[in-house]
Amino acid sequence: MADVTLRNQNSELVRRGCAAFNSGDMDTLTQIIDESCIWHTPGKSPIARDYEGREATFGQFGRYGGETTGLSRPTFCM
Repeated sequence: MADVTLRNQNSELVRRGCAAFNSGDMDTLTQIIDESCIWHTPGKSPIARDYEGREATFGQFGRYGGETTGLSRPTFCM
């Protein structure tokens, strides 16, 4: 039963994070993304690499729109 509860809590956290990312809610993202996180952007583009720490990760989030001149914004957890 504890595993089910933990999975439900984790699922809710992911849903909150996705909704926050998609709406640009940086306050919620700051609450749920650890300061020592690592964000991986896959591929071979100039922005593809690992970003270490919350500040670098949030900077990467900003690049997603900037590198495409605002024409593209990823939407997570659709």
